Parts: sequence; structure tokens; C-alpha cells
Amino acid sequence: MSFTASDVELLACVICAPSRDAAAEWIGCSSTHLRRRLRDLRDRFKVDTNEQLIVLASVSGLIDPRKVLPFGQEVPRNGMESAAN
Repeated sequence: MSFTASDVELLACVICAPSRDAAAEWIGCSSTHLRRRLRDLRDRFKVDTNEQLIVLASVSGLIDPRKVLPFGQEVPRNGMESAAN
């Protein structure tokens, strides 16, 4: 089983959106529909959380969380860097 291009787009929006409502808006669906799609993906890949979906897509090489962050933000290397910003 593999992720579709639509699945990857959805996960990329979930990663970088400030809220689930914003992610749904970016994708062009309702928050309810987004929750349903995420639940279906979790069921399909037999995982418990959205974070596990993101890890699966990352490990598969389909998504790079560092590259989907908006406006060229860097991923903090540790908690201290994020607290300083």
C-alpha cells in the first residue's frame, strides 16, 4: 500500500498549517472532511496518530517536513533554538 499524490499533499498541509482548519482551507475542504480523510488514512496504514502517518510518508521518501514549512523556516535542531526565536 502506498500514499497517493493527494495523500502527500494533505499531509504536507497538515505539517505546515497553523491549525487543522487552515489545513482544510488550503486543501479546499471542510475541517470535518479533513478529519475523515486523516482517519481513513490512519485506518488504511494501520496507525494510531497523524504523526505516525507523517513519519511513514517521510521514511518512504515522499515528504520532507523540512521542505514543506512555509516561508523557508528552518526546523529547530533542539528545543532551545525554538524557544529563542
